[in-house]
Amino acid sequence: MFWIKHRRLILWSLYILFFLHAIAWYCFDWHIIGQLGFGEIFNTMKTGMVTAGTIFVLLIFVHALFFGGIFCGWFCHWGVTQDAAAWLMKKIGIKPVMRHLDSKLIPWAWFLILLGQVAVYWKFYGFPKEMSFDLAHTAVWAGNPTAILMIIMTTLISGFILIFLFGERAFCRSICTFRLWFSWFDKIAPYRIRKTHDCGACAHECTDSCFMDVDVAKEIKLNGVIRNNACVKCFRCMGACPNTVLTASFKPVVEEKNELVPMPAPQFDKLGSFLQMSMAILALQLINGVNNTVIFLSLSLDKVLVAILAGTVQPKPINNGIPNQ
Repeated sequence: MFWIKHRRLILWSLYILFFLHAIAWYCFDWHIIGQLGFGEIFNTMKTGMVTAGTIFVLLIFVHALFFGGIFCGWFCHWGVTQDAAAWLMKKIGIKPVMRHLDSKLIPWAWFLILLGQVAVYWKFYGFPKEMSFDLAHTAVWAGNPTAILMIIMTTLISGFILIFLFGERAFCRSICTFRLWFSWFDKIAPYRIRKTHDCGACAHECTDSCFMDVDVAKEIKLNGVIRNNACVKCFRCMGACPNTVLTASFKPVVEEKNELVPMPAPQFDKLGSFLQMSMAILALQLINGVNNTVIFLSLSLDKVLVAILAGTVQPKPINNGIPNQ
C-alpha cells in the first residue's frame, strides 16, 4: 500500500506544511487562515467567534465518525514529533521499551481544565450573545511557546523523556485529551484494521510494531478485527505483517467477533493514581490565564514525576503468553 511505504515522507510533508503556514503568517503577513488547533472550539464556546480552527475541528469530528482516530496516526503534528524522537533515539542506540499505560486520569484532567476555562470566562464575561465569523481571528502560533528554552523543554519532556520512560507515543497514550476524544469516536467508526485470511506462522510483528500498545495479534486472533479504541490506523501493523493478512476497510472481509480482549494490568498502583490526581488538581488551580503550553508541559512533568516517585515503570510482555501462529 502506498500509504505504508511512504508513511515517513507523508508525515514530514505535513509537518513542513505546518511550519510553512506559520512562516506565511508571520513573515509574509498572509492573514487569511489562522490557527487550526483543537483549542479553538473552546474559544468559540467562550466568545462565539467561529474561526478557521473551529471549522477545522468540526470537520475532523465528522471525519472521525467514519475513520475514528486516524487523525492521530497521520495528521497530528505532535504525533510526528514523537515519531521523530523515537526514530532518533533508535538511531543513536536507545530503544524505548513499550510499557503498559491505561490511565485516563491526566487526559480527563486536561479536558476539565479546558472546560473550566470556559466556565470561568462565562462567569466573568457572560455567555456569548451572538456568533461571529473570522477565519483569521487567532494567530497561527497563539498559545504555543515562543521562547527557545520553552520549546526545547516541551520537546524534551513531552517527547524524548516520556518516550524513554514509557515507550513510543507515550504522550498520546496517557496524556493527550484530544486522543481521549478520538477514542470515543473509535467506538462507532466503521473503518478498522481487519483480517483478510487466516494468519500464518509469525513472531507477532504486528503487535511489536504498534506504538499505541494495542495487542494486534490477540485482537486479530480473537475477533478478526481491531476493536481496541486506542488504534490510530497508522497501518504500521499492516506493513509489519509478513503474511499480508491485514487490511483497512469499512466492512468485514471475514467473519468477525466481538470478544473482549483482556489487557495487562495497569502499571500505576493506587499511590501513582493518587499522585496523578493531586498534581492534576494543582494544574487545575492555574485555570485563569493558563495557555495550552503550560497545561501541555505541566501534565507531562506530572507523568514523569509519578514514574519516579511511585516507582511504577515496569516492562510490558509483548506477546502476553499467546503462542505464535
